[in-house]
Amino acid sequence: MKIKKYKNINETLYVFKLDSGLEVNFIPKKGFESKMAILATKFGSFNSVSTIKVDGKTIKIPEGIAHFLEHRMFTIKDVDATQYFSDLGAYSNAFTTYDKTAYYFDTNKNFYENLKVLITMLSSFDSSEEQVENEKQIIIEELNMYKDDPFSKLNNTLFLNSYHTHPIRNDIGGTNKSVQSTTKKMLEECFNIYYHPSNLCLVVVGDLDVNELKSFLEKNQWQTNTNKKPKQISFKDEPFNVVKEKQIIKGNVSIPVLAMLFKLKPFSKKQDIQKECLKFEILLSYLFDPSGVYTDRWLQEKIISNAIDY
Repeated sequence: MKIKKYKNINETLYVFKLDSGLEVNFIPKKGFESKMAILATKFGSFNSVSTIKVDGKTIKIPEGIAHFLEHRMFTIKDVDATQYFSDLGAYSNAFTTYDKTAYYFDTNKNFYENLKVLITMLSSFDSSEEQVENEKQIIIEELNMYKDDPFSKLNNTLFLNSYHTHPIRNDIGGTNKSVQSTTKKMLEECFNIYYHPSNLCLVVVGDLDVNELKSFLEKNQWQTNTNKKPKQISFKDEPFNVVKEKQIIKGNVSIPVLAMLFKLKPFSKKQDIQKECLKFEILLSYLFDPSGVYTDRWLQEKIISNAIDY
């Protein structure tokens, strides 16, 4: 077990790995009532550039399948896992991003019982053919809802106009066509590869004993028969220029909305990316946060109607 102490912010991080390959990060919070656990897999919309084998054929992973799988993982033997969390006094949810899918709960009681539900939920794929088919319409309705949202439309248009080949162009939820083409076998194959414990990370925060947590996880870790490993994601070379410099979208909004995107040259080193992200976060926070140096004056002069998102 590794122990990392951050004296400047008075925080301690415990890191250990289970025999199954699951990495665990624990942050103790003495005196806090609320406890939280989040279990995430390195499987998001960017993985649509990879391939899987289904019925002996190698196929491209359908767009939006990570999000589709997120919907179907909330099932434990035909029972909605949300009900288990609710009965145990916990709030639960999940989200899919470009590079990950994460499942979490927040509770003031029954922490270990809720943690067992979370582990059970992600240790097997329990969906039937009928459930997969029924889920398609739910996801398509969700996609159509976002198409009518001006901010989602603005954001998606920015990426489409800025990137030629990078999968950030693609909606995290996929398209109506890709959702319709998704099958139970595709979902199972992605589950077997990307939900292997070695591809997951668990983060726990709360007033808990680290040894008790470790002992519980060792007793409740799951094993898998598959040795399939995720392929490293590789992207095509993305041109530095943009596809389209400017576009005006006509839509039903009460106040006109403006968005800008600056496309930077790629960095070769991961630490350089992290440094640049931190620089921009500090700079944009300084300028455009609700308490930023210009925000109050811009609001008073009615240059903006609310704080700027960045």
